[in-house]
Amino acid sequence: MLTDAALPSQLIPETDERFLAPYRIEGAVPIKALLRELIAKRAFIAIYSGDDLEDFVISQIVAYDDQVVELDFVTDQARQQSVGAAGRVIVIGLLETVKVQFTLDGTQLAQGASGPLIRAPLPASVYRIQRRDAFRVRPRTSDSFSVAIRQPQGGEAAYRIIDFSATGLAFAIPAGEPLPQAGSTHPFSRVESPGQPPIPCELIIRHVSAGLRSENGAHRIGCEFNRMDSEASRALQMVVIDLERRYRHDRTRG
Repeated sequence: MLTDAALPSQLIPETDERFLAPYRIEGAVPIKALLRELIAKRAFIAIYSGDDLEDFVISQIVAYDDQVVELDFVTDQARQQSVGAAGRVIVIGLLETVKVQFTLDGTQLAQGASGPLIRAPLPASVYRIQRRDAFRVRPRTSDSFSVAIRQPQGGEAAYRIIDFSATGLAFAIPAGEPLPQAGSTHPFSRVESPGQPPIPCELIIRHVSAGLRSENGAHRIGCEFNRMDSEASRALQMVVIDLERRYRHDRTRG
């Protein structure tokens, strides 16, 4: 079974509602069709706490009917508490090149025939994302991807990139440093990695997280690319494709 340590980078939730809007599906019939396909293909899913996107559990959808969906929830006690007790979870699944994302509200822990379950009402909507640029990739630490951002007091600061796609990125600001305001715009920024030409970009801050345990207390800053020219967009697409190819190669070798 897929382990948490081997979480595919495509299973990272999208948090920008404006990006997600074109992929929204509503109605019981198409939603149940997607759930049925996830079950039939025994697709792995990632269940994230609705309160903290740092906490997740690798799982599968067990069953659904006209009212309720059930998710397998065999995990350690700490994650049962942090994810299962949230009352709201975000679920990400993959159907080949299609990324499926939905939110379950009113979740409850239950005991099934084969072990613990998360049970919740059917989602009101599902996002079916089929564009390559929707997939976020998470560079390895050794890749040294960073984003350079101009500072209000002058000069620049470089921050480690946590993950990115062709439409945006997330970077880490160490604990104790000043945080940007959500909605602020940062022109003349650059995506950089050793041995590659820098990619100029303008960033709009969309989300500022609390300090993350997995990042040694650093804050995750989610950004959207704004007004990218065609050359920079192509360069980002090539980086995403290259990292996806390397990830698949690493999984094959592992």
